[in-house]
Amino acid sequence: TRSFFRHLCAQGHFVMDVAYRLKPETDIVDMVGDVKRAVAWLKAHAADYGIDPERIVLAGGSAGGHLSLLAGYTPHHSTLTPEDVHGVDLSVRAVISYYGPTDLRAFYDYTDWGHMARPDGIFTKIDRSPFLQRLLPGGDAPDQMNFKKGVEALSHLFPGAPDEEPEWYALVSPVEHVHSGCPTTLLLYGGGDFGVPPAHALAEKLRAAEVTVVSIVFPQAEHGFDALPQWSP
Repeated sequence: TRSFFRHLCAQGHFVMDVAYRLKPETDIVDMVGDVKRAVAWLKAHAADYGIDPERIVLAGGSAGGHLSLLAGYTPHHSTLTPEDVHGVDLSVRAVISYYGPTDLRAFYDYTDWGHMARPDGIFTKIDRSPFLQRLLPGGDAPDQMNFKKGVEALSHLFPGAPDEEPEWYALVSPVEHVHSGCPTTLLLYGGGDFGVPPAHALAEKLRAAEVTVVSIVFPQAEHGFDALPQWSP
């Protein structure tokens, strides 16, 4: 991300790189809370950095895109907002999501999580995906990017099948939090993404709510196409 951040700064933008807590220290609800705390902090210190607190854009890739959408769409949600920032203005001007999950039910089905979570499931998935083969050369060889640990951590998103936990899936799905006051949204997704489907349903729901949205799907592009372009056409 550093070259991208330098490019933005050279254009006059201010970049705050947010480090939210991870599993097992916390769960996704508090991860969203950490993003909101960052928004609150930046607004409180806007004058120190010479920025306009009304022109904040949340942006992230993959899990960061998911959290950006959730935080941007739910500034007043009681469950997804920490008590220490209740009543604080957490609104943002826009949200950018690079291949972030938008509907956890669709995410569950798209990844075939019911099978992938089983001991042999991940290796079946690897055999079918050139992207995962690059992450795990030789299948069970050294995991250079801790992908298997990532799959273990991801399981906290799926406490059960969607029909078993409908309230949970609704809570952590940005598509379920769309309303007419949502910030302008830019959705950037890969058409060949091994794990996250394009955000068509979210884009349609935003348009129906008359929220400005631009949705772009790059044909054949894989997850992480912006950070590691050698993995995609």
